[in-house]
Amino acid sequence: MPSTLYSVRAFATNGIGTGYGPQISFTTAADDGDGVALAVEDAGPNGGDGNNDGTADSLQSNVSSLPDATGSGYLTLEVGGGCATAQAVAAVAIGSMPTADPFGYLYPYGLLELTLPCETADITVYYHIPGATSQVSSV
Repeated sequence: MPSTLYSVRAFATNGIGTGYGPQISFTTAADDGDGVALAVEDAGPNGGDGNNDGTADSLQSNVSSLPDATGSGYLTLEVGGGCATAQAVAAVAIGSMPTADPFGYLYPYGLLELTLPCETADITVYYHIPGATSQVSSV
């Protein structure tokens, strides 16, 4: 569970008695609120820093990295422009859309579904394509 405090203490018992180690405590990492599991973001490109800004995506509520809908690569969503977070971020396969694209566009990596708690935002999507020699982005 994110942001949960755990306390543990080891012990060993033998024929002489029981010995106890020191009690230690730790808190699990906080969820950044974007709906993408921390471990998924940490497994993303650039050591978990998909937008390559020097901070792990799992620590930023406005950056989400997740596998694309085909499972062939990763997508990184970066939200800015006064909007501090993205929520319920998910990659969606084209086949799951309720209607076909009326313009006939192709979406080789699927689409991103998300909720923004603001009226306007600047959105950048980075496509991490296996075998590509450079990072592709879309604004």
